[in-house]
Amino acid sequence: MNNGMTYTYPDANGYYGEFGGAFIPEMLHRNVEELRSAYLNIIHEESFKQEFESLLHDYAGRSHAIIQSATTE
Repeated sequence: MNNGMTYTYPDANGYYGEFGGAFIPEMLHRNVEELRSAYLNIIHEESFKQEFESLLHDYAGRSHAIIQSATTE
């Protein structure tokens, strides 16, 4: 079913179409903006990138972190 429209949301400013920028309850908007601002301030820091990559490696898509266990005898 193709009605000639393509999905291009959200746009570069985070907006979903002409009517809004977020599908969140209004009372959470200030908190989400605070989180967004903090994220944009830290995203390019090397320490953030290293920790993020470490978390992805150890936890993303896994039920448990991959760790080496000592054998018990």
